[in-house]
Amino acid sequence: MSNTLEQYFRDSLATSGAIDFRVRASVTEHGVAFYIHPADRSGTTSDFKVEGNTLRPAGGIPWHLLAPGARPPLGEDGALLAEPVGATAAA
Repeated sequence: MSNTLEQYFRDSLATSGAIDFRVRASVTEHGVAFYIHPADRSGTTSDFKVEGNTLRPAGGIPWHLLAPGARPPLGEDGALLAEPVGATAAA
């Protein structure tokens, strides 16, 4: 896969038909980074570091270096991490 956001969209449409995406952003004193993944379907996740209006591909750069202090978006097995919404701890 190419490292451009344009090619990411092209590849996602061609491989999985994805036209809707989810973006998770991290904003810290070290900068802004995000990852993008097709919404509600399997597909490739891609990371980017934002510098002004410029996106820098961040593939292969550990998430903690993109946005220090942020939680990694992917688990060790490559699966997207998710937190239950509205879940409460068992008493």
